[in-house]
Amino acid sequence: MSHELFCRVTDDLHRELKTLDGGKWARGSEGLRFPGVLLTTSSRLCAAIGFHIDAGAVLSVAEPMLCGPETPEIRSAWMFRLFEEVRAECSRRKCTSVRAIEPVTPHNEPEVLSMTDFGFSVKATICRWTKRVADDAGSTLIPIRTDCGSTVPALQFVDCKRLAEDSELRQRVMLLLQQVFSDTTDLAALPSPNPDEMLKDWIQQGATLVLAENDNTLIGLCCVVAEEFDAAESLIDEIQIQYIGVASHFRKRRIASHLINAIPSIFSSETASVELMFASMAAFCDDLNEPAKRLYAANGFEQCGEFNVWCCNVETTDLQPILSAEASEL
Repeated sequence: MSHELFCRVTDDLHRELKTLDGGKWARGSEGLRFPGVLLTTSSRLCAAIGFHIDAGAVLSVAEPMLCGPETPEIRSAWMFRLFEEVRAECSRRKCTSVRAIEPVTPHNEPEVLSMTDFGFSVKATICRWTKRVADDAGSTLIPIRTDCGSTVPALQFVDCKRLAEDSELRQRVMLLLQQVFSDTTDLAALPSPNPDEMLKDWIQQGATLVLAENDNTLIGLCCVVAEEFDAAESLIDEIQIQYIGVASHFRKRRIASHLINAIPSIFSSETASVELMFASMAAFCDDLNEPAKRLYAANGFEQCGEFNVWCCNVETTDLQPILSAEASEL
């Protein structure tokens, strides 16, 4: 039996996993409907890793999948091959860096991978915050807080797909994002996101925007995505705050709190209160962003963990040894 390894890129990792080894590796991979790298022999799947292009032309990788009861040395070699191909794909897609979110090593296998061996370094530590949408059976929505004498903006909920059709609204949202990004303190060590790429990413995720407006000017936004645990029944497991930002001259007026407390009403018309009762909201922020941490704590969130963001810059010259290795296999 040949043990020669073959590495290739696929546009649909889940579909490919369904065709390999009788489809057993596809179980539980329904969420991997994005590109990926497959490492195989002539007869079986060895390893796989998914990736997608983030806002800012950064290639982000998912947690890798290593198949079979092999030695740590062999599995480490598989990981090197996967990351070689990921870096090559990063250059082919004209991205400048690869981003990996912990855990990047498969669970219970810390000896398989050291991110520093691949030229990665920690660029940020992300805090995860959560709260229940409803605290008890008698509470279905979190009240909007308007009792502080500050500006209470008009709100509108916008399906992100509408942004693809409404060029004027899209331009207004992009202008607000540019204003927020110009002086943000969140994830300052990472590449600044591109507003247009960020909007495309939100549209793909089926996100919803909560927009805050004052005198016909957008002053804040919050992007949320509902994670379902039963798509057939539309049961919501978690509501994730993907992004929240307020124009600098409207900060410290509790606009962000106003946006957060309006989130449950996005789903209340379509989701029974008993379903929201068991759902949670999750938010993420840079561990160095003290204003964001105070915001979430003040609105009933509790910090429930943290993880590192690893980055590796990719230059065109990085392709040479990879292409040479591929040529030697032919």
